[in-house]
Amino acid sequence: MSSRLPLALFTVVYPGSLRFFRAWHESVALQSDQAFDLWIALDGVSPEELELLANGSLRSQWIHIRAGEDPVQLRWRSIVGIREQYDAVIFTDSDDILEPGRVAAAREGLRTADVVGCAMRIIDEDGADAGRIATCPPGLGFDGFLSTSNIFGLSNTAYSRRALSLLDAPPPGCVLMDWFLVTQVWGAGLPIAFGQSVGMRYRQYGRNIARIVPPFTPEQIVTASELVGRHYVLLENYQGRFRPEVRRRLQEAATSLEHFQSRVVADPPVLKEYCHTISALDHAWMWWEMVNYPWER
Repeated sequence: MSSRLPLALFTVVYPGSLRFFRAWHESVALQSDQAFDLWIALDGVSPEELELLANGSLRSQWIHIRAGEDPVQLRWRSIVGIREQYDAVIFTDSDDILEPGRVAAAREGLRTADVVGCAMRIIDEDGADAGRIATCPPGLGFDGFLSTSNIFGLSNTAYSRRALSLLDAPPPGCVLMDWFLVTQVWGAGLPIAFGQSVGMRYRQYGRNIARIVPPFTPEQIVTASELVGRHYVLLENYQGRFRPEVRRRLQEAATSLEHFQSRVVADPPVLKEYCHTISALDHAWMWWEMVNYPWER
């Protein structure tokens, strides 16, 4: 019999997420499937602080941030530790809330796919329902959007060990770690799936790097376009391992982004009009989709 443990549930806690930790922990405790081990990475907080918020001791594997380590490196070191011991991992954010069936649905999805995502109900900073669902459009294949946007975050996905094992470490300067990781899996051709049932409540508030709730501001589009451009540059060293179709789509997306930056981002009046137009759309946005979204003046 294998000595490997089946499933880990992972999150990172940092000072800015402490005020949300109790709600996250309560949602973990309410999971219908409790057959998992908890892994918590600590970025500037202590186990004692979290146990105080949880009203008791936590049975967790603690991963403490090291001197000189940034949040992406902390996450990656945690992932390496998990893939050495477990058959799969469920990624969550400590400022979000899991629906009671999240673990069970992820486990079921991993029977046939190596990466599984779930839809997310958007909530505001106080936990109130924002009236939006973030999801993958039904019928839209992953080849149709993963080069330009992402719905597989480190809040709403689960990865098999096979997927984790093919991943390379995010290079220096990588900010969009979730998109960088799932692009490697997509490029390799491993099965990816997305469940339309809501598995998370995703908190959209000022700290979020990626915005999926309009209105979008010119400043947000400028910052987002720079991050997406950096994402494409960092992927250039990995594309030799990707399927030809994936390489083609990434190259086309990078070229299209350059045109968008020169035609829209670099022209403040046009950028303002662009933001006004896309913010008025009745659309369920994915991460980074608001950059270079099709529009007509």
